[in-house]
Amino acid sequence: MSTTEPPAFTVSTVTLQSSFQDQKPGTSGLRKRVRVFQQPHYTESFITSILKAIPTGAKHASLVVGGDGRFFGRDAIQLIVKIAAAHGVSKLYVGQAGILSTPAASNLIRKHAATGGILLTASHNPGGPENDFGIKYNISNGGPAPEAITDKIFSISKSLTSYTIADIPDIDLDTPAKITIGTLKIQIIDSVSAYTSLMKGIFDFPRLSAFIAAATPLSFTLLMDSMHGVTGPYAKAIFVDELGFGNDSVMNFVPLEDFGGGHPDPNLTYAHELVEKVEARGISFGAASDGDGDRNMIIGKGVFVNPSDSVAVIADYADKAIPYFQKTGIKGLARSMPTSMSIDRVAKAKGWKFFGNLMDAGKLSICGEESFGTGSDHIREKDGIWAVLAWLSILAYVNDDSDPEKTKIPSSAGSKFIGLHDILQNHYVKYGRNFFSRYDYEEVDSDKANQVIELLRTKKAGEKYGDYTIDYCDDFEYTDPIDHSVSKKQGLRFIFTDGSRVIFRLSGTGSQGATIRLYVEKFTEDKKLYGLDTPTGIRDLIAAALEMSKLVEFTGRKEPTFPPINLDQANLPALLKTFSWTRAAPFKEERFHRQVSDSIGNNYSPRACDLNAKFIGKRTAGGPPIDVQQQQLTQQLTQQQYQRLDKTKKARHEKSKNSPIPPTSRPLSPESRIIKDYETLDWKPSPEKSAEIILDPYDLASTNIAKTLTAEQRYWYYIKRGIPNDSIAPMDERTLVAIVKYIPARLQATEALVAHKKEMIAEIEADYNIALKQSIVDYILLDGKERERLKIPPLPARHVPRIARAPVPWHETVVGVKQGMEENLLITNPVMLELLGIHNVFAKNRIIYTETFTPMVLPMTIDDFQNTLRNQCQNFRAKLLN
Repeated sequence: MSTTEPPAFTVSTVTLQSSFQDQKPGTSGLRKRVRVFQQPHYTESFITSILKAIPTGAKHASLVVGGDGRFFGRDAIQLIVKIAAAHGVSKLYVGQAGILSTPAASNLIRKHAATGGILLTASHNPGGPENDFGIKYNISNGGPAPEAITDKIFSISKSLTSYTIADIPDIDLDTPAKITIGTLKIQIIDSVSAYTSLMKGIFDFPRLSAFIAAATPLSFTLLMDSMHGVTGPYAKAIFVDELGFGNDSVMNFVPLEDFGGGHPDPNLTYAHELVEKVEARGISFGAASDGDGDRNMIIGKGVFVNPSDSVAVIADYADKAIPYFQKTGIKGLARSMPTSMSIDRVAKAKGWKFFGNLMDAGKLSICGEESFGTGSDHIREKDGIWAVLAWLSILAYVNDDSDPEKTKIPSSAGSKFIGLHDILQNHYVKYGRNFFSRYDYEEVDSDKANQVIELLRTKKAGEKYGDYTIDYCDDFEYTDPIDHSVSKKQGLRFIFTDGSRVIFRLSGTGSQGATIRLYVEKFTEDKKLYGLDTPTGIRDLIAAALEMSKLVEFTGRKEPTFPPINLDQANLPALLKTFSWTRAAPFKEERFHRQVSDSIGNNYSPRACDLNAKFIGKRTAGGPPIDVQQQQLTQQLTQQQYQRLDKTKKARHEKSKNSPIPPTSRPLSPESRIIKDYETLDWKPSPEKSAEIILDPYDLASTNIAKTLTAEQRYWYYIKRGIPNDSIAPMDERTLVAIVKYIPARLQATEALVAHKKEMIAEIEADYNIALKQSIVDYILLDGKERERLKIPPLPARHVPRIARAPVPWHETVVGVKQGMEENLLITNPVMLELLGIHNVFAKNRIIYTETFTPMVLPMTIDDFQNTLRNQCQNFRAKLLN
């Protein structure tokens, strides 16, 4: 007779007063505000609905659980464990600390042959207590649940009257371990190692390491921005620990519950920090990934790789540059319907959310979508890190000269390194260029969004908008070639007679309101147009799309959320565009309706719209306004350098190194001026207290600690501590290039001096930042009320130049010379002399002389007035004829 051990826990049944009617999963799971999931029983109900919808049942199932680390993720995992235990789930694979990227989760589901996975992510949406959370179910192939299952989840949730939950304590998520609770086995697994092993089996890591070592002397650099999302640990493990890049090649790599207050969507708007650093530092290869790691962006100095071009280029090089595809071959290529047709010129296929079936059937190898998603059949999800490694492999391949039969791509003038720009231009020459962009109108009123769509449904072939005539239009539907399922209303397509197209879609991935997505595409084989920026290339097509949809009229939205459209500015230089990589636009006053004293550095800062004089001091917690350790500056020499000095130079060095002030024979640098100003500052707070101090500019003078600050010290406090570094427009790279040119080439090539060159560049950039911050503060202090409020009176000139300066353009000498040139240089040409004579004769002539009316008696009769005008016109005509 067998005995049964009693269960290790008890199960409670919770009765619901009413079921939830709003738990309909979208294409990427259920996404709502955190406060919605925190409602009593809300999250428990949806998790229960998922378990009940598993085709094979929850009992004895094995599930992978993890997420992107956003707020409420840990709480949700504890609920999943307890509800899974109550439903008889046999095993849970849980990512350490709750961290598991979406691609890594897909890999683990396939690796462990799990029943499925529950992913806690809202993808690229912001995180934190006031933002978004999401729960998504993936099936046994590692891909997102198909509509049949998501519909079943929704149906169950609407009729759910109760749920069961195990009475067990919370488990430790931070330590890898194996835990057994009754019949439930839980394994807390290393989130990174399995995925790293997967990547090492796809790409040739030794070859990539060799390429990096060889390309670094050619100034090849990488910067990977994880945007404080889930891919940070993966990026550090792969790019730093495995491939040998430096620690400075990864940024924002620590996952945070609120993504550092940012929006973890890898595009030019939200990944602006990466964009600015790539431009300022001249980074060869920049990349970013989103919150859960399934999206990516590829950029470089002066080049942005459109996601549609990205998947097309990867497809073109895959069987040559990536070992995985050299073994398996290319079975097929696919794109989502709205994605640019660039990949169609390499091969043809359709649909993204249905890619999993095609992969399972062995009909697909590489796929991509325009929303920065790229992937392959190694898993059943998009994969951001994979895409970055794919591009790195392409760079390694095109820069490998070992194969004499390989067609060499021409590199940029004067460069031995073939970069992103060269690869793209070669692709355009080979296949032509598709100008493509997507514009998102987020959180639009649902009724108004539907009005736009309903109007578009009435459009017919033959209608003309601008220079574009509709040739064909439909509401796209997709029939899966494997299971023959049909998905309708996937987007309104309008194909024009020249082959251009626009697409409108309503998206449900946001947590509030509706999102209208506008896709615009235009193809050209004119090589002269390959170098145009995308907004210029599709400017007239955007205008046609807005005209036919009446989108602005219905929604009142003159600009999309991302990226802004301004047709009137399409031909302006980047600095003057409302949307540019640095976003340094002089029109911010009108847009944000602020007073002059509230504006900080309108023409200096890329994010001036986020700054306000009222909040300067609140941005950085206290500490000494200036780090006293900075007084030990450039006079310090290494021991080796010191030993090479003769006695005279040693004595001179000993004398100078104790003074933080450079010799008075040359102007002080901005940094040195600050150090000099703070020499007299008596206040030196302890490190423990410094983190607690926040100086408020409204009440700076009344703060006990700040009472010792003079006006000048307060002035420099705002310069040094009040303006965040990421609010300063990066230095023009051409400036640094011009400076570095003064260093002899033979010295630049000396390995021992590379570090000194980096120090010099860092010093130049530091001086640039301080000088720019001073200009911003000076701009604020132009307002007398601001000076009074901040208790900073007019300050004396900081520096009297000790060198003779050439006259500035507005100097009276320059003005006088300019006037003389304008008056006299014209007559050096005989033709101009003749024209000048004619001008002198006729300059004072008028058709109508108003003074002739003065002696007349007014008012005049109509006849007298007409006769007077007629006589004057006849007189003027006679003068011209003579």
